[in-house]
Amino acid sequence: MIEKLDKLIKESSSILLVCHTGADSDALASLIAMQKILTLHYKKDVVTALGERIPKSLSFIPGYGSVVNGSILEALEKRTPDLFICLDFSQLHMSSKFDAEKIEEFINKAGLPFVVMTITQRHTKILMRTFT
Repeated sequence: MIEKLDKLIKESSSILLVCHTGADSDALASLIAMQKILTLHYKKDVVTALGERIPKSLSFIPGYGSVVNGSILEALEKRTPDLFICLDFSQLHMSSKFDAEKIEEFINKAGLPFVVMTITQRHTKILMRTFT
């Protein structure tokens, strides 16, 4: 699974990273850490987006200012990425309180590969859907 994810990342030039609605410290930190990995290690063009405002109480997290507050759907429509990565949740409907169905519809119409990654105390789960 990791090899497949690595291949997807290497084949993508632009990537959209999102985390779940009601972002907490682990979701935001995961988003920022993955953004750093993708930009520094893979040299990718990465956009981060959240469906709602990031709480100011999380501003202590390094990289807080690099995350875009705004509509995930707008980010997709503005510039369709080659890869869509969801962090810290396991179901696409958790990406937005208001636009989850439209986001999924956009992804399906565009044939956009997406990866959903979540980590629990018991295991790490990586779900991927790709179109060929």
